[in-house]
Amino acid sequence: MTIIIPGRLPCMNDLISADRRNRYAGAKLKKDTQKALIPLMLAQAKGKRFKGRVLIKAKFFEVNRRRDEDNVISGLKFILDALQEAEIIKGDGQKYVHVLPEVFVDEINPRIEIEIK
Repeated sequence: MTIIIPGRLPCMNDLISADRRNRYAGAKLKKDTQKALIPLMLAQAKGKRFKGRVLIKAKFFEVNRRRDEDNVISGLKFILDALQEAEIIKGDGQKYVHVLPEVFVDEINPRIEIEIK
């Protein structure tokens, strides 16, 4: 199953900046991001659920190379938490998920492709 998320997600630097502005801002950023992801994921999952351990290949397509790869990949936190909250995967810990992230550049169509096996 593949889920495509258009655009890009907040990175670790965005979360840290929000936390520095206000102690609740980081939590709100995470909550709002997950709230936006869940309906998108459920629509593309079409009722598919995974009961056991899964392999998740995450391909991040950025507009350019300005953000560090580790910051881009930190968006996985939002993705995994949303997948678990949407009950598409059983859990987001090592017991249930193995993640293979990659970062690419696509100036025309920035997106995140999540393949779950």
